[in-house]
Amino acid sequence: MSIIRLIKSDRRFFLFTVLSFLFVFSFIFFVVNYRGSRYHFYFESTDTDGYEMEIRQIPSVKGREKIQLFTEELLLGPSIQRAKRVFPVGTRALFCFEQNKILYLNLSKEALYDFSESASIGHNLKIIEKNIRANFPQVKGIEFFIEGNSIKFDDKISEKNR
Repeated sequence: MSIIRLIKSDRRFFLFTVLSFLFVFSFIFFVVNYRGSRYHFYFESTDTDGYEMEIRQIPSVKGREKIQLFTEELLLGPSIQRAKRVFPVGTRALFCFEQNKILYLNLSKEALYDFSESASIGHNLKIIEKNIRANFPQVKGIEFFIEGNSIKFDDKISEKNR
């Protein structure tokens, strides 16, 4: 009977207590179930000369695997229609690891396939570099490989492949 009297006498206090309890409960639930990190992905826009940005959640893992998961997610392409893929469908990261603040990224041969008249392989590698540097500032340099062969931005691979 005293609880009913308390509720009737001080509804504001009761409402504040219930809302506070719900807030604390939902915050604890969020913290316990939070199992990922947010990353920004930049893809070329189909509408403008700029970039489209996506934010994706990637599962939390320890050590070097974060960059590996990020790169694999980037190679899957955008989830929105207004953005272009970085490389053709089927392109995979054969290896991706960081050592002494240098990222070593080996892409599969599908990265050489022409799928866009306007994009060169160097341009696509620069997009990958932009994404890596934006999300992993500790990386000071990136070494690209395709099927184990070292690639530089100024290589004319796209013209050799035509």
